[in-house]
Amino acid sequence: MKILFNSFNIDGLKRLSEGQIAQTAQNNASVSYPNLKPLEKDTVSFSGRKTLIASDMSIAPSVSNCAKVNKDAEPARFYLNRILDEYIGPYVDTTDTLDTRDYPVLACKVRVKSPLSIREKVVSKYSAAYSKMADDFAKKVYDELSRYYVPNPDCNVKAVLNEVKSCIEGHDSRGEFLAYSNPALNYHIALMVLQEANAFKFDALGHEKQSAIDTEIIKNIIQYVRVQEPMQSTESAEGIKSYANDIVGARIVLREPDPNYTKKVFSALKAAVEAGKLKITSIENNIPDPDKLPEGDSVSDYIYAHDYTLQALRRVSGSELKTNKSKSGYMAVHINVDFSDCDFAKNKRYSGYKGEIQILGREVEKLKEIEDLCYKLKDNKNAIKSEYKPFKIHFEKYYTGDTKDVFDDYTYKMYLAQRRKPKSPKRKDFPSPAQLGFKDKLPEQLDFNQLAKIKAECDAVIKMNEAKELINEIQATIIGKKSKDKYYH
Repeated sequence: MKILFNSFNIDGLKRLSEGQIAQTAQNNASVSYPNLKPLEKDTVSFSGRKTLIASDMSIAPSVSNCAKVNKDAEPARFYLNRILDEYIGPYVDTTDTLDTRDYPVLACKVRVKSPLSIREKVVSKYSAAYSKMADDFAKKVYDELSRYYVPNPDCNVKAVLNEVKSCIEGHDSRGEFLAYSNPALNYHIALMVLQEANAFKFDALGHEKQSAIDTEIIKNIIQYVRVQEPMQSTESAEGIKSYANDIVGARIVLREPDPNYTKKVFSALKAAVEAGKLKITSIENNIPDPDKLPEGDSVSDYIYAHDYTLQALRRVSGSELKTNKSKSGYMAVHINVDFSDCDFAKNKRYSGYKGEIQILGREVEKLKEIEDLCYKLKDNKNAIKSEYKPFKIHFEKYYTGDTKDVFDDYTYKMYLAQRRKPKSPKRKDFPSPAQLGFKDKLPEQLDFNQLAKIKAECDAVIKMNEAKELINEIQATIIGKKSKDKYYH
């Protein structure tokens, strides 16, 4: 049963039993629920051509704060670059001609996210955080009600909880999560959805008994909310660093991803940890789901490192090793690092930065650059650069209905194919959908070769706009300097 509450608002709560939430509604009459009405616009411009597209930009940090965080990340970037140059540098061959066993790395790149990318990441991460909070809140309400009422076996609980989530998901003008800022009110919103869906046999108890139950549940939910960790402000430098926790990042691109070649890379990182120069907080090994592998293949055919190699790095670093079954097919080892023990971090301005080292094969990297954008577009809470709007329009036109599942399966098989792709292939493009078993199943417009061309066109526009911005900034600096000189002379 699909429940639609698009026009639902606080006035609707007055139809509930008298006295249930009168005071709550009165205290919150000005609260708006962004998920219960259409958004007026999804694009926010903040400097010339620098714009982002997202379903909600109201919680985006300011441009100046993102620029400051970007600038202050330079010591961390310089430090990570120096360490990787010392320990990984000896195994890099950018010419791609030397012996692979001695030089298993094609490239080792260190970067700081641009202010725009930092802003994009904060919006996406913050939105994902309050989306999870709404999901947890909905489940909490359902679990509390389950203590008193008999669940209806005919009710699609997952669908109804998603509807509850959509009605309570969001934040107020301060960025505070709505369900947590007013748990009593949002309990009754959730209750209305559950009653409409006949999720429980509510009629089994009398009105007075139900009111007493509501009072007890609200008390429990308020207590539940109080112990939850509050979300940090997206305007503070600490908050920005928390949500965009990979502002400083490195990518080690492997020439040959076979574990027998890559063990030199992990041994080098282990040596950096032993020397006290690299603080690793966690290791994530993203592997394929065994159930999604071609017949005759095993997970060992796709890994970048043997388990004993990763376990050795885990032990020396004292960090956690997580093995994740990839949901999209993307395979890589992600190593999260912390710079808090570095000398430069003693200055508060440069403290609080964390980083991520990605280790992946060259062919997987090529697909990741495109698939990342597709991934973001599957959830409109993610923010993207406005120059990608042509890609967004094209992708969303064809990624609909049953095609969604087909495309996701195609993506998974493409990642598997890229991981097993021979070294230095003659063809630089991706396997066609037909080659992967999707002939007449997937619109040709969603062929990754087609998507790559559209993204390349968007990337060209981004580079052109960035060049224009740089020229404008240089001109503004020169004009400002001339004006200053004229003033003093």
